[in-house]
Amino acid sequence: MATMTDNAIIKRKHRTLSIAEKVKLCDLKKAGRSNKNLAIQFNIGLQTTRDIIKKDAELRKFVSDSQTERGLFIKKNISKGRYPQLDECLFQWFLQRRAENVPMS
Repeated sequence: MATMTDNAIIKRKHRTLSIAEKVKLCDLKKAGRSNKNLAIQFNIGLQTTRDIIKKDAELRKFVSDSQTERGLFIKKNISKGRYPQLDECLFQWFLQRRAENVPMS
């Protein structure tokens, strides 16, 4: 998305929103804000706004499955591991050990 000003092309800076910001964008869209208004507010392109709104359900599922809110402000994308079943088993093992107060490093 480049704009023309005095015969000079000004490109917008690349901006990556955190998961929390993406969820906030979806909430504002549900409240009736336009895509153009959201793109300006979050300093992103119109197509990026549309893409985020399309993934609203996936974002909300990720948020509900999250263990901590802190990660939502740091994490920028929803990436799935190569072996999701192994990841889930390992995470369950970790939670069990943590519940037993076993030191982990």
